[in-house]
Amino acid sequence: MRIFQVTKACEWEGHDGASQTSERPKTMRRVQDSFNISVVIPTYNRGFCIHSALNSVFAQTLRPYEVIVVDDGSSDDTAAVVATYGQSVRYLVQRNAGASAARNTGIHAASGAWVAFLDSDDEWRPNKLEIQVRELQEYPEAVGHFVDCLIQRPGFFNKTVFEVRGRLHDFHAEPYRKRPLRDVLMSLFFPSAWLVKREVLLQAGGFDTELKVCEDTDLLAHIALKGPFVVSCTQGVILERQGENEGLSDLCARDPLQYFQTMCKSYQKLALVKELTSQEKYLVSHELAAVHMELAILKARSKNVKAMRQEVHRALAANHSARTLCKALSLLILGPSLYAILLKRLRPNAWVEAGRSHRHA
Repeated sequence: MRIFQVTKACEWEGHDGASQTSERPKTMRRVQDSFNISVVIPTYNRGFCIHSALNSVFAQTLRPYEVIVVDDGSSDDTAAVVATYGQSVRYLVQRNAGASAARNTGIHAASGAWVAFLDSDDEWRPNKLEIQVRELQEYPEAVGHFVDCLIQRPGFFNKTVFEVRGRLHDFHAEPYRKRPLRDVLMSLFFPSAWLVKREVLLQAGGFDTELKVCEDTDLLAHIALKGPFVVSCTQGVILERQGENEGLSDLCARDPLQYFQTMCKSYQKLALVKELTSQEKYLVSHELAAVHMELAILKARSKNVKAMRQEVHRALAANHSARTLCKALSLLILGPSLYAILLKRLRPNAWVEAGRSHRHA
């Protein structure tokens, strides 16, 4: 394992390796030290863009205690690019095991009390960490802080995730979310927008490496049961999707059956959590039913009528509400093609719904 040691908080090396001491006010240093943030950047063959992610970290108005890059077995020049940052970056290399395993490696290696993730093809706005720390000071009982993300993708025209999901007004009116599980399931919190207590990440078990999709939502749902969240409508992250190498975000298109089966497993696991309130149990059951309906469509398209009916039955067994019943009847009456068209019209921003952070960092 190759490692570049970390410098002390507020002291960094320039891109040329020369030591540079931050000129932040002493009060800012004290705030930083009390939060002690570790930045974890998982990466895989992102040598062509990881410098942009790292530069956005070093441009922060409130700089973290340490920066950890976890290389998930890259075969390109990622190591050479990271090496140019010298001792400002701690560089860990592991055999290829996926983004979840890379993030878990970073969590266990971190020495900070708080962890901020950044995917290696995303970027932070310069004040991202400063805003998160400042707002967390107002709510010391919170276990995590989350910002909005600007989507850099054709067809979205500079929209943000919260805007697309229709949550801007809600989060702006009430940033403090005392029981945030519903927010996790109904919204999208990409890992690059997270700032979470390290001990809570460990208590929740880290990212489930067996999940190929929804691994971020799966973990965050369990974290949401540990304490309140603070959500800011600040555009703290620029979401990018760079490169031609196939990532986990393509799983829905490549293998939709595996995609929805994995989602089903995640919701089934969440449904077993004893800490869920009655309302949360209903919400989880509704989401599980929706996934079974997606599986029913896939089975219908493959001409497997028996399997389709089994999935419809499972959907109704998971959640026998009028809404689920209407979906089931619509599928049976309209057929999979017309039903899929109806869903697409009701959910025009499918990329945001299906593309959470299911990519290879």
